[in-house]
Amino acid sequence: YYGSSSRDDVHPRQSVSKSITSLVTGIASDAGALGIDAPVLSLLPQYATASADPRLPRVSLRHLLEMRSGINFYENPYPGSPLENLNNSRGDWVRIALEQPFNAEPGALWQYNSGGVIAIGAAVAQATSTPFHLLARERLFTPLGISGQYWFVSSYDATVHTGGGLYLRAIDLARVGYLVLKQGQWNGRQIVSSDWLSRSTAPVTTGPSQFGGVRVDYGVLWWMAPISATQSTATVDNRVIIASGNLNQFLVVVPSRDLVVV
Repeated sequence: YYGSSSRDDVHPRQSVSKSITSLVTGIASDAGALGIDAPVLSLLPQYATASADPRLPRVSLRHLLEMRSGINFYENPYPGSPLENLNNSRGDWVRIALEQPFNAEPGALWQYNSGGVIAIGAAVAQATSTPFHLLARERLFTPLGISGQYWFVSSYDATVHTGGGLYLRAIDLARVGYLVLKQGQWNGRQIVSSDWLSRSTAPVTTGPSQFGGVRVDYGVLWWMAPISATQSTATVDNRVIIASGNLNQFLVVVPSRDLVVV
């Protein structure tokens, strides 16, 4: 463990939270509680007035999961950004996420959007009639033997900050990585379907960013990188699956090496 930290320390996971949100959304989808091609407003109709832009009704959960909603929820530079405004707000986070102006058609442009992931969490909670943090605990963390985790929530309505608000021990994040390595199985129980994991960790957008000079692809709230520098993109048989957060929070899964690193 780094510095003075220990096994029992609970760390802020930042945007690693997004990949956890992907898993919980997959569990809800597997159970038939929602379809990811559903318009967001079909699950959250109270936000129909968040924006007058005619594109908002066409934004689906899939668009938000793939970071391709067309909503210009920019995060860099952080000062004055929608993300800073949301993080400092005592108001409705989902409305802040959905009221931002559009700069593209839904599905047309990849752009990182933490606010959209918060809207996903709210939609999953609505579809399952279960607060997101309870769903995550009951259907993901408890089966993996994880306890002690907690989420940053809104003081306005207890919406969970699924875009970056999870606190988790390193060893417990490794358990999540092992679940991904084993295609959703834990002790013989299928926690999340292998189909969801296969689709989540396959590139949807090729090369939208870089980690340490290595070009990375993006799937469904997961990053992927080729394991070999000679590859132009990650492939199923030779890839690194990554959950990444600010302040050097990383979960790395390398299926071909039977390897999980936190």
